[in-house]
Amino acid sequence: MNRVNLVSGIIKDLNARKMIEIGAYKGEFAREILSRCSSIEDYVMVDPWQPLTDWNKPLNTERISNAQKVAQTNTSQYEACRMIKAKFIEATRKGVFQGNYFDVAYVDGDHTLKGITIDLICLWPLISEKGVIMGDDLYADPLHHGFKYEPTFVFPWVLYFAESVNAQITLFPNNQYMIEKGTRFSVVDQSNGKYEDHSVRGTLTPYRWLKSILKSWL
Repeated sequence: MNRVNLVSGIIKDLNARKMIEIGAYKGEFAREILSRCSSIEDYVMVDPWQPLTDWNKPLNTERISNAQKVAQTNTSQYEACRMIKAKFIEATRKGVFQGNYFDVAYVDGDHTLKGITIDLICLWPLISEKGVIMGDDLYADPLHHGFKYEPTFVFPWVLYFAESVNAQITLFPNNQYMIEKGTRFSVVDQSNGKYEDHSVRGTLTPYRWLKSILKSWL
């Protein structure tokens, strides 16, 4: 199951009306969700849409500036959709969002340890009583981009976050996850054992180090 089918299915199950997407890029995901989910009354895309000095990831180039116009084109037919050009933490500090407002959040922004930590801590108070946070890039290998870039630490950090807020987390195939508000902490692993070791040390196997070294050389 791809991420659009997964997330749209959850939205329909919850009859969700308000959704936020952190890291919207070209708006393709938003377009697909809005085309499938008629219950959505307010869909907020949050993205800086410009290169950042403190984000060392492959997408951080000038092409990201052009993505805003593409996102506008992709979502212009949906009145429920609005765009906020800002880093998510900056928008929350300005009081742009109401507490307990969003039924569904989808996080696909800064996947570094710093980024996912800030995003989830800022996001949790904005989620409704029975709402969910979903997200992408749950890679078991934090070095999948090689040593040239900052590691991806969505996994295992989201597990630690879920435990800290006493919420159930589900690990799906295709590097997806979901944290459910109003539940008790447990880990539901539907990935066929992909995430058996929840330690940081377990993600940094010698094989992955060697693979990243070779990728950096090529």
